[in-house]
Amino acid sequence: MTDKVKIKVDKRQIVGKKTAGLRRAGIVPGVVYGKTHQPINIQFENNQLEKLLEKVGFSTPLTLVIDGKNYFSIVKNFDRDPIKRNIINVEFQSISAKDPIDAFVEFEIVGRGESLAERAGLMVMKVMEEIEIRALPNEMPSSIQLDITNLEKVGDHIAIKDIVLPKGATFSDKELDLHMAVVNVYDPAQIEAQNEATGGDAEDVSEVESENGA
Repeated sequence: MTDKVKIKVDKRQIVGKKTAGLRRAGIVPGVVYGKTHQPINIQFENNQLEKLLEKVGFSTPLTLVIDGKNYFSIVKNFDRDPIKRNIINVEFQSISAKDPIDAFVEFEIVGRGESLAERAGLMVMKVMEEIEIRALPNEMPSSIQLDITNLEKVGDHIAIKDIVLPKGATFSDKELDLHMAVVNVYDPAQIEAQNEATGGDAEDVSEVESENGA
């Protein structure tokens, strides 16, 4: 987890179609939902919100201070303009520190460039970018580290069953295939040949995976 985040947020008086004017002024409209209160309309300066989302993502809880009252929350959703890519709205959910939450947590590769496979000229690539975890808010990891240093040959992989979760955390999906690969080792020549055959992207390795038996 990152350090605890606490940020003062302004209430938003402008609603509906008039929020377009806020966006033109660099202000992002938002809302806080929760079981114990009515939805609260809020607003952020765009740069402030970008920095906040980069720090907390979807898995790190934070405290929103609105009119002097604290709301322990997580980010539930945000949208970007499809062309300009600026954030156009954001949603938070207020939560209890005593109740488990579900959140998607990103995988982080550890040992990049140090694995036996990479030293042999092979490629080590993530098959999955994130996974949904259930944990108490203050125990939710900000990322899940995957150590690839012991991967050696084509077909070697890290599966979901190999992931060590923090104490008290579980996978949200109880029917998850624990043998599913999260990281896999590929031969670059094999991927290049696949691309030439399909006109695909080297990052799209789904068909190569089946050949490796992952």
